[in-house]
Amino acid sequence: MSTSWAKSCLVAGIALIPVSMALTQNAVPRTPWRAQWISAANTPPHAPGVFHFRKTIELPNKPEQFIVNISADNRYRLLVNGQLASSGPARGDPAHWRYETADLAPYLHAGRNVLAALVWNWGDYRPTAQMSLRTGFLVSGENEHSADTNDNWKAVADPAYSFSRVGAPDDGGFYAASPGENLDARLYPWGWESPVYDDTRWPAAIPLAAMLALRRATEDHGQSNTWQLVPRNIPSMEERPVSFVRIRRAAGMKVDPAFITGGRALLIPAHQRVSVLLDQNRPIHSSLLTLVGRDGPRLLDVA
Repeated sequence: MSTSWAKSCLVAGIALIPVSMALTQNAVPRTPWRAQWISAANTPPHAPGVFHFRKTIELPNKPEQFIVNISADNRYRLLVNGQLASSGPARGDPAHWRYETADLAPYLHAGRNVLAALVWNWGDYRPTAQMSLRTGFLVSGENEHSADTNDNWKAVADPAYSFSRVGAPDDGGFYAASPGENLDARLYPWGWESPVYDDTRWPAAIPLAAMLALRRATEDHGQSNTWQLVPRNIPSMEERPVSFVRIRRAAGMKVDPAFITGGRALLIPAHQRVSVLLDQNRPIHSSLLTLVGRDGPRLLDVA
């Protein structure tokens, strides 16, 4: 070994010491959020399913602000006193798991308030781009923590839902989006999001003790067993009621055009196969919905 090469190594080694120390000193404090990731009791962590969460909070006054961060695996919709307050999360990966920040104050009032969330995990049916660790839901307050997710929330798995794969000939040879959803209306907990709904028989949610609510860079070398949280970096999708323009096609029964303007209900006879093609006159998201009642209406296809 030459003397000059040894001196170079020694200088390089000394130079690395303050750099390493600086990284340690400037690391983000290892402090997880106070809230806990939660799930429904007695449900497999990776199985496909739809879940309902509820939490009642009492407020002495209507707050000026009530800022919370919300996330879920795979997806969620959060309602406050029956009104939609947030939905997401924006898609990411476990090392960059997105959360939304929302002000719940406009939906809150003095006295009793109910937070209700719909969370779903597509499991093995999930879209190609949807990554997942397990079913989970998180609400973490920034200053007010009465809404934080923990075992004071209630949660149930919804037996009304099931998923169905999109296959030939509908897949066109390749399909990478979300699956079809089936809903058995006999089993659905109608009104679950309402403040007056009786949830006394719902069990407590289960905190995921091993899944800390950690922001990304909380750990020097990352975390492989939990979601590393980062803020949503794109605007939320717009959601507003839009009426359909016309009925393009109806098979199985005659459909009154007043149905699409809200002037008349669409009543489908029992044990009938009915297909209705509705035109909104612009590109929109369409879905396949299956409703099954024991003796009531059966709606098999709406596009």
